[in-house]
Amino acid sequence: MRLLYSGFIQLLALGFKMAALFGNKKARKWVNGRNGLLEGLSKKIPKDRELIWFHCASLGEFEQARPLLEKIARLKQHFILLTFFSPSGYESKKNYAPADLVCYMPLDSRSNAKRFIELTNPRLSFFAKYEFWFNHLYELQQRKLKHYLISGIFRPKQQFFRFYGKWFRDHLKAFTHLFLQDRSSVELLHSFHIKSCSLSGDGRFDRVWEIAKEKVDLPAIAQFKNDRLCVVFGSSWEKENHLAFQLAIRHPELKIILAPHEFHQEELKALEMKHQVKTAYYSEAESYLPEKQLLVIDKMGLLSKIYRYGEIAVIGGGFGKGIHNILEAAVYGLPVLFGPKHDFFNEARELIGEGAAKVFKNERQFHQLVEQYIHKREEREKTSAICGSYFRRKIGATQLIFNQLKEDDAL
Repeated sequence: MRLLYSGFIQLLALGFKMAALFGNKKARKWVNGRNGLLEGLSKKIPKDRELIWFHCASLGEFEQARPLLEKIARLKQHFILLTFFSPSGYESKKNYAPADLVCYMPLDSRSNAKRFIELTNPRLSFFAKYEFWFNHLYELQQRKLKHYLISGIFRPKQQFFRFYGKWFRDHLKAFTHLFLQDRSSVELLHSFHIKSCSLSGDGRFDRVWEIAKEKVDLPAIAQFKNDRLCVVFGSSWEKENHLAFQLAIRHPELKIILAPHEFHQEELKALEMKHQVKTAYYSEAESYLPEKQLLVIDKMGLLSKIYRYGEIAVIGGGFGKGIHNILEAAVYGLPVLFGPKHDFFNEARELIGEGAAKVFKNERQFHQLVEQYIHKREEREKTSAICGSYFRRKIGATQLIFNQLKEDDAL
């Protein structure tokens, strides 16, 4: 099975190289970022400090690992190595200060994995959510090096639990410990006799809770809002962008903040012209006059702080591959609305169940739902109370894991 898996990895690499040759920018970054990687690492890894390795697929998984990484970094005892699989994660966090070194993870070939683990020799390794690269895991296991999964989540349809899944499950059994998000994941692993696991929760709750407590001053946003009811469209795609301008036309009394997942100026200018909505762009205006109704955020890194200025949040991605981060909005007590693609997100299902989140499948449903919150302050206040209670139950994963590591003498 390992031979078949390694063959698949080579095909994966070939796919990225072919895509890069045909002009795919992300694939080119993926390939170029790994050129000379191991040779460079050999010069950057210190010999006199123990290394702790954190690996994340991309930004979402990074937010799950971040609170634990920063808590360990504050001990100032270890060299912290942070690796990413995706270019979007690496490009965003390549200068992330709490880590001593940020780089790509090498392609998961046998030779790369062996060389990487020889070079880094990590005292501890942490993998976020569902990052399973089996050649690297094999090398960690062969050397009896402690390695953990954090914010892990499992479903019965994954390869681990199929009729051919024993080889994959053996790697799970070799983890020092699997810290899991939900009770159903624990029960599923137990049913397959994987006992070194426990319920810890999701590190993202700790992260967004920390952000919500930070003192933030965004005077331009406050001036734009001007004490009016505000709807924030976060990580929006084309469908949500269209709805934002529609909502502005239907409700001129509202203020609307639109933070696209990817900024495409031509698309937004076309919507602005079509709907004749008075629109401002965050990077272009020094002040936002009261008559401006819609503000486009064309700068990265602000969204998690902007939600605090809103009363209602609309989260993008629900008509694509899946919704983006809803916790960043819910932590401020905002009711959250999103499209139908949300099944793989525990927090979405839970907040729907508690009444703090709503799903819309079309424009008509969207306007019906958002207007309920616009016209009924008591509904917004009820949602805020639900969210507060929900987060108080969910925070604490980072401290729980840290305490367990201390108790096991891993740190």
